[in-house]
This record gives sequence, structure tokens and C-alpha cells, in this order.
Amino acid sequence: MRENKPTRKSNVVYFQIGLIAALLLTIFVIENKTEVKILKPETAHARELDSETPFVFHMPKEKPEVKQPIKENKTSKKLPTQPTEKPLVKPTVIEPSEPNDPVDYDPRKIDFEQPIDKPIENIDFRKVEMAPVFPGCEIYETQEEIKSCFSSQIAKVIKKKFDGDLAAELNLQGEQRIYVTFTVNDKGWVENIKTRSIHEELANEAQRVVKLLPKMQPGQQQDKKVSVKYSLPIIFHIR
Repeated sequence: MRENKPTRKSNVVYFQIGLIAALLLTIFVIENKTEVKILKPETAHARELDSETPFVFHMPKEKPEVKQPIKENKTSKKLPTQPTEKPLVKPTVIEPSEPNDPVDYDPRKIDFEQPIDKPIENIDFRKVEMAPVFPGCEIYETQEEIKSCFSSQIAKVIKKKFDGDLAAELNLQGEQRIYVTFTVNDKGWVENIKTRSIHEELANEAQRVVKLLPKMQPGQQQDKKVSVKYSLPIIFHIR
């Protein structure tokens, strides 16, 4: 049997086939070793945030107002007008005339009107220079002490003399208020008593008690005895 010897042409064909096979094998190996990762949109976004500084919120600052320059109105300069000539007025001289009957002038006979003192109206207790003195408060020297003693003594009289059973008779409950004002006149007596309350019976009782106040030393303003107005709110709770 005759053996076929490889020819030169067949060697070239085998070489090409081997080269193609080696190339395909190389491509196959490279594709298996290289991994292609595709980042999803949310993953890419998360990585970007991780690498940046945290977001800090700042309050927006007010933009400064830009003041526009004030445009100067160009006013037309007026030419000075010539002053009008005023007619000359000749002064008239009045000659003193002699009185027909001479007047007898004696400066010693002139009566000078005496100044009339205006009466001082009622002065508020908080503003008067010297407050009225309640009996027993003479021991104090300063006005602050005298006024404090005055108020405390008034409160004691009302607490002692006010009819406490009246509220129970009227079936009242809770907090009750009575507003009282009166005047210590320039003689030291209490007058012009005014009371106000939701219940007329309470107002009348408060007026009765205030009338029991004793005579006091009157207040003074500018070294004169004056009438002094005093206000007293009465508040009591009914249980």
C-alpha cells in the first residue's frame, strides 16, 4: 500500500487551522477570566453619596437691598427777579398834646391785686406728698411706712366689721369682688364713698363698713391740707 506524503500545500493548511484554533482558545480564556460588572443607577448613586460630605442645610440669607441711586432732578435755575420798588412812606410825627385835665398820680394809692390761690383738687393716695394718717400710724416717720400702715388698718377694719354671713345668705360661691373708693377730706373725715359689685347687697355692706372708719389726720400737698382719694378692691373667696 502506498503512503501519501504530506505536501507543502497541506502543511500550510494545517498551520492555518492550528493558528485559528489557538486564537479561538485564547479568546475563550480571556472571556472567562474578565468579569464585566454593570452598576445599577441606584448603586452608582449610593457610592457617590458615600464619598461626599454630608449635606448641611443653611437658612437662606436675605439679599441686601440694592439702593438705587437717587436721580437728582435737574431744576432749571431761575434768574433772580429784580425787586420791585416800594413807594417811600414818609413817617408822620405825632406831637404830644397836653391833657385838658391834669391827672393826679400818686403811686402810693395804687392797689395791687392779691394772687388768688387756686383750690387743689382731690389728689390720688399714691401721688400725695403727705398721706392721711390713720390713728395709730403716727409712730412711723417715712411716707412709705405711713401709707403701708394706712392700708393695713383699713383692711383690718373691713375684715372685722364685714358681715361674713351675708355671702351664705345669698348662696354665693367662688371669688367675689367689691370695688370701693372714698375720699379723706381736708378735715380728716371719710366722704364720697362709692362701692361697686355684681351683687348690690355686697356693695351696700361694703359702704356700711367704710362709714365706720375713724377721723384721721388729713393729707397735705404743698404745705396745705388737701382731700385725698383712696381706692380699695375687696376680694374674698367663698368655700
